[in-house]
Amino acid sequence: MKKLLLCALAILATGAAHADTAGLLQLIDYMGVDYSNAVSGGQVVNPGEYAEMREFAANIQSGIGQLPESGGSVKLADLARQLQTAVASKADPAAIRKFLAALKATEARMEADSMDGVWKQILQKGLYSLPDPSLFPSVRKRWEQGLPTAWNQDVINGLVTLVNQLVSVAGPNVVGVNELPPNAFTTKYAP
Repeated sequence: MKKLLLCALAILATGAAHADTAGLLQLIDYMGVDYSNAVSGGQVVNPGEYAEMREFAANIQSGIGQLPESGGSVKLADLARQLQTAVASKADPAAIRKFLAALKATEARMEADSMDGVWKQILQKGLYSLPDPSLFPSVRKRWEQGLPTAWNQDVINGLVTLVNQLVSVAGPNVVGVNELPPNAFTTKYAP
């Protein structure tokens, strides 16, 4: 589950267009509370509740699919599919609660992400400089276009290589780690 949560946290920095997500957030909250009434120890303990949880997971995926398309919404769609898989495999309620919390945090972060949010802070803190700051939205759009559309082993390998190259160029003090181990992420659901 830690590796899956890392995947969710890794997408916190991705952008998404603003959308009304209140209904999705309520559904995520409800599912986080009620899932333990449906599944225990990998077994369905209440078939009606379990059917409802599967429906909610499908509704979450559908709702995320209706968000305006961007690199961030693609990542949320991947997470929503993983949520459906976790529910279908009768994952532990604690794991589902953690996953839903990560999904909710991701969605909230993406909702708050705008030129008034993290992107403006990037410019203000001098983490990126442009001769004309008004060009930053086009830089961000080009960055979003370069985001991967799927989470697979090639993306993981590229991420590991990128971080390790950054460490070799800028040093571990600047990057914040000595290296990114190849097994830091996975493509498998691991509760």
